[in-house]
Amino acid sequence: MKLFVCVWIIGYMFEVARACLDIPEYYGGLDSSLVIGASTLASPASSCNCCGLCHQDTACRSFSFRTDTGECTLYSRVGGYGEFQRQPAGSQVTQFFFMPSSSGSDEFCRSDSDCVTPGDACRGRICTSEPTVTCRRAWERNGALPDHRYFGYLDGQEHRLYCRMQGQYSGATLLLASHNVPTDGVAWSADNVLYKLHPRDGYPSEAIDYSILR
Repeated sequence: MKLFVCVWIIGYMFEVARACLDIPEYYGGLDSSLVIGASTLASPASSCNCCGLCHQDTACRSFSFRTDTGECTLYSRVGGYGEFQRQPAGSQVTQFFFMPSSSGSDEFCRSDSDCVTPGDACRGRICTSEPTVTCRRAWERNGALPDHRYFGYLDGQEHRLYCRMQGQYSGATLLLASHNVPTDGVAWSADNVLYKLHPRDGYPSEAIDYSILR
């Protein structure tokens, strides 16, 4: 996870921004109805520069930054799956960040302190009072989301889930993937099926042996 504390110059004064938070693997932006400003930053531009612009605007709660063009877009809300337009794998050039302690219910978060609605906690990187967050939760908010990895919350633990969003799947959560030739050299058995994970723990896929049944 990235935590940015950006320093930039305004006139002759140095300004230090609050941290700008990202969610690993979440690339894209929010619905255009939430845009409060957009500009193309002069090269060399970075997400830190965009964070500075968001910090200066008291209405800004999140922003996206295109690494290929330098375009910086500010949003009036942190937003969640209902507003998020996620880029599919292979075209991930738009980074998404949000300001801490600014997230309402169903909006993105990284810790409980980000959630401003009483009773909400950060579960599966979403502010919610519900005890479980699966792929179906994201699909119900936005059926246009691509098949990808998303955060979930099961049995009191945060997991990265592989979600099938499109076609007949409607937000199916990958619980177990098994192949004839184990990628880590250890065959599946009744003893390890409840905890066996790919060596790159946290990156579920249908193409590798993987289980979140633990």
